[in-house]
Amino acid sequence: MSRAEKIQGRAIGLVLCLCFQMGTAVANNYNTDVSLKTVMQALAKKTYTKVRFIERKSSTMLTDVIQLEGVLDFKPPAYLLKIVLKPHFETFELKQGVIYYARGNDGRQQLELEQYPVLKSFVTAYTSLLSGRLDRLERDYRVSFTSKKYIWRVQLFPRAAATQDYISEIRFDGEGDNVVSIVLLEPGGDTSTTRILPGKIVQSK
Repeated sequence: MSRAEKIQGRAIGLVLCLCFQMGTAVANNYNTDVSLKTVMQALAKKTYTKVRFIERKSSTMLTDVIQLEGVLDFKPPAYLLKIVLKPHFETFELKQGVIYYARGNDGRQQLELEQYPVLKSFVTAYTSLLSGRLDRLERDYRVSFTSKKYIWRVQLFPRAAATQDYISEIRFDGEGDNVVSIVLLEPGGDTSTTRILPGKIVQSK
C-alpha cells in the first residue's frame, strides 16, 4: 500500500469522527415520528465547533482493537480538523478541497481531493449529511432510512464500484436531531466506530 493510500484511509477516519458533532438537543423534544426529511432539515440548521472523541477500529488482520482519542473541530461550510492525542500525535486537516496530514515529527503531507475520487465521494457524503443535503447524498449513495418515533437510522450504500472496493456501508443511528453512533463497514470485514465523549459540546446556531 502506498503512502498516499494510507493517508487516504486515515482521512476517511477523519470525516467519520466529525459527523458526531451534529447536535446537542435531547430526544425528548420529538414527540412524533421523524422522517428522513425532518432529520435532514434539523441537521441543516446546525453549526458545530470542538468536541472530544474516542474512535475504535477492528480489523480481521489484527487481534486487538485499535483505539484513538483526541479532539475534533468543524467550521462550516467545509473546514474539518482532527487531532489525535492518544496513543500518538497525529493531525488531519481538510481545507479548500485539500487534506493535510502530519504524524509525530514527520513533515506535513497533502492530498488533493480531486485526485482521489473515492476519498472525495466519502468526504462529500459526510459534508452533505452535516448540511442536510439529501440530493447530494443520493447522487453518490443509495440512502435507506428507518425510524421508530424519534429513534432513526440512515444507511448509505455507495453507487460507484470504485467506492464499493473500500466501503460496504456507512450507518448512522440517531435520536431526534442527535447522531448517537456511526459505523463504517468495509468489504473485508473491518469496522470503525466513533463516539463523542460526554461533556460540553460548543455549538452555535
